[in-house]
Amino acid sequence: MSSQTSGLKLSCLHYKTILMKTFTKSDFIEAMERDTKISKADCVRAFESVIKASVQALADHKAITLRGFGSLTPVMRKAKLGQKIDRHTHTAEKVVIPAQMYVKFKPYEDMIKAVRGEEVPKEELNQSSNPY
Repeated sequence: MSSQTSGLKLSCLHYKTILMKTFTKSDFIEAMERDTKISKADCVRAFESVIKASVQALADHKAITLRGFGSLTPVMRKAKLGQKIDRHTHTAEKVVIPAQMYVKFKPYEDMIKAVRGEEVPKEELNQSSNPY
């Protein structure tokens, strides 16, 4: 079996994880340190502060909007009826899946274009001179 056909048998999710590397917290901190020329300790504190503030805002049911990146919005998923299937007896039992909060991410157009490999003009990436 060739390497091309063996890749077809992989699940879509598994296939994607083979092709991409995960950008971790330490990668973010290294990039911040390189781009801003501030100490690694300060970068760690700044990064952890942003994460803490973001989690707290979402926990308080507030949306987060980051220009050029996207928006994170807490959304209530309504309760629904599901089935719990017993694979041994092949019977289905009805169960109630409770309502719960989840976070919805909607990327901005510039990010979608960049991920797709389309050219994004620099003036679109820097939409305003205000860094905040």
